[in-house]
Amino acid sequence: TVLGFLRQYGLQDEFALNLEANHGTLAGHTGEHETAMAAAFGKLGSIDANRNEAMLGWDTDMFPNDVGLATYIMDVVLKQGGLAP
Repeated sequence: TVLGFLRQYGLQDEFALNLEANHGTLAGHTGEHETAMAAAFGKLGSIDANRNEAMLGWDTDMFPNDVGLATYIMDVVLKQGGLAP
């Protein structure tokens, strides 16, 4: 994982993660998993809040329409005190 890579090379204090909707999907993870893990390790830096098209395999830069996922992600962001560099 990216978190493991950063830890392995002593870079965990230098970077935070930018989450993009389809990157987790392509890795076999859910958006909830990606967000929860980044936040749990204090590495949730920014979110590209578009949605993906699963049949295409890449972001489509359309507004999110999954209310449950959007609400979950907003809750995680609020609980960690927002997003900051």
